[in-house]
Amino acid sequence: APGGILRGILAVVLVVSAVWPGYIAFKFGAAPGISPTRIVYWGLVLLWLFWLAASPTLRVHLFAQWGRFKVLHVAFAIYFLWLLVTALASENTFASIYYLVKLLLGAYIFYLIVLSVLRNADDVERLVTWIVVAAALVSLIGIAEGFRKANLFSALFPRDAEQAEALAWIVLDKTRGGAYRVASTFTHPLAMAEYLTMCLPLAAYLFVNG
Repeated sequence: APGGILRGILAVVLVVSAVWPGYIAFKFGAAPGISPTRIVYWGLVLLWLFWLAASPTLRVHLFAQWGRFKVLHVAFAIYFLWLLVTALASENTFASIYYLVKLLLGAYIFYLIVLSVLRNADDVERLVTWIVVAAALVSLIGIAEGFRKANLFSALFPRDAEQAEALAWIVLDKTRGGAYRVASTFTHPLAMAEYLTMCLPLAAYLFVNG
């Protein structure tokens, strides 16, 4: 039953991607940086691709779901074409197209995974629950940071001087008007505020529906 396993890993991805700081990755030589978020995300993607090829049931469900939201997918296509036109018209065409593919590919694959493994309202509510759990954990980390008045993850920063220098701005003083502004697992306090603001309606939905 690939759907059940994929739904479980999807929940792990949602929690880990929020709780683990995106700016901390461990590099070994010339290899790309490794972090818990990337490991669980790419594990999910690879398993999904394998089961998409191996499971007719998963393919049928994905195509059925995809067909139910034609207007949304047409909007996606128009949005992508607009971004492609602006990338082609930019001064740095190849860099713009590379950034465009990097930006959209990961997000759209993740969307297709969600579309292919969620079967009904109960699955959606479980997913929303995990998102709210992740937001609660991020808030607890933020509370601890507020008491300490310092980044809690600085000990995990890379030992390499060049990499550490690139992260130096994250641990800079974030006070404004004498008040310390919490960033929790995010690079900036406003990024955390935006994240929690998006999670509030989901928490309210769970609260209202029990």
